Amino acid sequence: MVAGQTGAAVLAAGLGSRFDGEEHKLLAAIGGVPLVDRTLSAVLASGLAPVAVVVSREDVAARVPRGFATLWNPDPAAGMAASLAIATGWAGEAGLDYLLVVLGDQPLIEAACLRALASAEESDLAVAAYAGRRGNPVRIRSTLFGRLPRTGESGARLLLGDSGLNIVEVECVGDNADVDTVADLERVSLRLLRREE
Repeated sequence: MVAGQTGAAVLAAGLGSRFDGEEHKLLAAIGGVPLVDRTLSAVLASGLAPVAVVVSREDVAARVPRGFATLWNPDPAAGMAASLAIATGWAGEAGLDYLLVVLGDQPLIEAACLRALASAEESDLAVAAYAGRRGNPVRIRSTLFGRLPRTGESGARLLLGDSGLNIVEVECVGDNADVDTVADLERVSLRLLRREE
């Protein structure tokens, strides 16, 4: 069992520039439900607290559940790392020992995976693994916040290659799929249908 308080942050401020649909990626429907709602529902069901959601659009901010903090990213073009910097700043001010970073475009993530990551043994990083392959989300110890990039798309990926860090893998049942394009959305929709059959 992990010692110290763990909170979660959902990064939902991306521009979605690779998504070639008619609406913003996070609002595109999967099984009639906006993509970001599926991600947020899993975080809500996990029981984690506190939770913050980093956004850059009013229509996405309107999807944030009551009880979650809404953090604004004024420069989403700076990349995912900029949103991560906002999230870790919030976590630092809240005095959290760990921050579980969840991607807003990962609609098949399951609450059980989030709980397992949050309660993993003490480590610098706890990373979700699917059939032995590392993916997202990632739990980050607060002492590493200052080492994260502040611009670009790498996020915590740079730290995962540091052999000097204590990194644990948490095997998750479910799906690591994220959505960048309309084709991704179609694939994820099919996976959801199969899962619900």
